Amino acid sequence: MTINITTENGKTKVVTPYNPSFPTRAKKLGGRWQGGAWVFDARDEERVRDLCRDIYGTDGQDSGRKITVRAEYTADHDDTVPDTDLYLGPFQVARVFERDGGARLQPGVVILAGALYSSGSRRSPCLGVREGTVLELRDLPEGMAKAVATEAGSLWRISEAGVEVDYEALLTEATKLRERLAEIETILSWRKAN
Repeated sequence: MTINITTENGKTKVVTPYNPSFPTRAKKLGGRWQGGAWVFDARDEERVRDLCRDIYGTDGQDSGRKITVRAEYTADHDDTVPDTDLYLGPFQVARVFERDGGARLQPGVVILAGALYSSGSRRSPCLGVREGTVLELRDLPEGMAKAVATEAGSLWRISEAGVEVDYEALLTEATKLRERLAEIETILSWRKAN
């Protein structure tokens, strides 16, 4: 997955993979779709980078490691997504365009077991996932891999290099961090008042 942000001549241009949350939020920052890129006022570059980090887990400046993620579908039945797209967190895995056209994988996605398929009606195609499906999402920036691991949903078991992510531990840690942040903010606000 590639995110490219460039700024020149007073404009910040952003090229990202499609995510349904991005256009609405980009427009709120004054973004306009022009020639295959979102264009913003250069004064909003940091806000645009924050938006990309929030939606994609990265702003494209990750010089850090790339992570290959394994996603195992854990339901004991085939299921359909109520849409034409399958997302694991912010990452678009596959898309269907028509009922009989099959699922089209995004670059860097490989099916190791099972299948993704198209179903539904002609007017309302949807994407299906077979029981036992295992996907590999290759070379994700670290921030995106973390977002996939924490936001993929309860039907997917996410691991990196065979190491399963402990969701309960992550949720517990996030709760503790939020509580500590609230304590710090209380102390700082008290300090300002005195």
